[in-house]
Amino acid sequence: MTPIRYLACLAALQLTLLSTLHSQDSATAGSPDLVGGWKVGGDAELDSSSSKKSVKLISNGKDPQFLTNDVPKIFLETGKVHFRMKSLGTGIGRLFWSTDKVLAFDDSHVATFKIEHDDQWHDYAVEITPNAPLTGLRLDPSTGPGEAEIETIRLEDANGKILFQAEY
Repeated sequence: MTPIRYLACLAALQLTLLSTLHSQDSATAGSPDLVGGWKVGGDAELDSSSSKKSVKLISNGKDPQFLTNDVPKIFLETGKVHFRMKSLGTGIGRLFWSTDKVLAFDDSHVATFKIEHDDQWHDYAVEITPNAPLTGLRLDPSTGPGEAEIETIRLEDANGKILFQAEY
């Protein structure tokens, strides 16, 4: 292989890697950081008219997301994510987590839960089983169009010790 061909192949590989990294982060591209490093993504938009004590997401599709990579990077076998939310959406809720072994939010690291879509505040506790150092969390407050308002989110270990908390 000639040096020029080698450099061309290397450049093509770098472009492929950069494209892959960009597509993994495209859900939050241009999304402003919120308290605690959380962002909106997917089919969600931030409603800036929400109260100062909560974050309101508006979804026009099937995949609203509220996500962060700003979590303690510690080994967690099991834990619970507690949050207070009200919703006028549709469908189930999903809570994804990523680890140092599986960096993407995918169906191998997800817990589903029932959501009350009645525009009333409800407290939720969703168990997660990372069994590895945690690197991120993603809350999907519905699987359809609508609104969701989130007041607090906290992560606890199996003993109830608070590892992370965000209040809005």
